[in-house]
Amino acid sequence: MKTILKIEGMHCAGCAGSIERAVGRIEGVKDVKVDREAGRAVIDHEASVSREALIALVTEIGFTARPAEK
Repeated sequence: MKTILKIEGMHCAGCAGSIERAVGRIEGVKDVKVDREAGRAVIDHEASVSREALIALVTEIGFTARPAEK
């Protein structure tokens, strides 16, 4: 599965890296790519990982996340 999140609150490459590391630690996440300039994250994961869990984690570490509009 692929989930794309719109993320607000990133100010530097370190912010993007923090999100990549945190999300990448979730069991079932295969790949995470965060584009700070576009304000989005593309997450490749197994079906057992819910979009809500991804949003909750990003929010927990201090950013605002929501599903990206297509």
